[in-house]
Amino acid sequence: MSDGDFKMCNVSDMNAFYKMFHTPSSMFNYAMALVSMLVQRRQLDALGIELNIELTRIKRGVLLINVREPCIYVPTPEEDVSEEIYNKYSPIIAGTLISLSNDVKRVWNLFAKARDVGVSETELDSLDYFFGDLRDEVASFLKSVDKFGAEQRIDLKSKYLSIAVKGLAAKAVQRLAEVGAVLQDISTLLSVRLLWFPGVGRGVYDLPSNKVQVLNLLKQLLPGLIDYSTDENEYTRLARLALKLNDDFDIDTLIGVIMKLYLDPNEADLLIRGLEEHGLPKKYIPLAMLGYVISKERCIYTFIDFEGTTPIAVVYPKTPTCTEVVSNDV
Repeated sequence: MSDGDFKMCNVSDMNAFYKMFHTPSSMFNYAMALVSMLVQRRQLDALGIELNIELTRIKRGVLLINVREPCIYVPTPEEDVSEEIYNKYSPIIAGTLISLSNDVKRVWNLFAKARDVGVSETELDSLDYFFGDLRDEVASFLKSVDKFGAEQRIDLKSKYLSIAVKGLAAKAVQRLAEVGAVLQDISTLLSVRLLWFPGVGRGVYDLPSNKVQVLNLLKQLLPGLIDYSTDENEYTRLARLALKLNDDFDIDTLIGVIMKLYLDPNEADLLIRGLEEHGLPKKYIPLAMLGYVISKERCIYTFIDFEGTTPIAVVYPKTPTCTEVVSNDV
């Protein structure tokens, strides 16, 4: 694997942001959407990394391992910001992935050599690095590999290689975590997605399974940059009504009510036109409008979302929306 063996896979245009925010296909996408505002405003550096390793049986007794081309995501629609962050941290990512690829090749070659010419005691000593407490069990298998039938041999080889690759991927994640906090989403044994905050915190954190938990974790990792509330208010009650509506006429009626209550006509027209241009489904336009109203009222960016029936107001305390900072001092 060389520096060119991974690619930038940006999906963070504004349409993607609203889709990942309101209807995320995974909590990884939701977390990416949440931090995109911070990245865009240069309050945070963040990168998403998607890594897949495949173990494939191509025929009886033959197993192949493939480290697929990783994808790197920078969660911002701003191309110049995206390129800056990518260029800044791609050498660290490249070094980590090259080390992972080399380790995978080493353990793969060790298993291949065991069948062809056997392995030395020195080579068996390296199993500590790959297998830890399973070292003796794997060493016993490699020294007597020819005693197993073809099907049993390939089953055990697949088992041990999967364990080794999973452990090596964990080591790679830990290397990144020495530079900044990492959120990890392990969808399968050999597939992992990471959200990395270089320069912010340390350690590896499993990505939670719901929106409120994701927000709570981000609030802890990024203090002062992101906050949330699940309190009810007049705005969330209107937003909940929007989620119950499916007919375009009813949604347009609610949009009209929000315009009349909180916005002047020209301001509302510009806002709605912009949301429609970004491809936001009509059902979510009232939520975006209400978020705009709150942002204008409080002078900080706020978005309204829901998890089931629970309202969520996502707040960016250091991202002002007003031209003048209003002091809260009494």
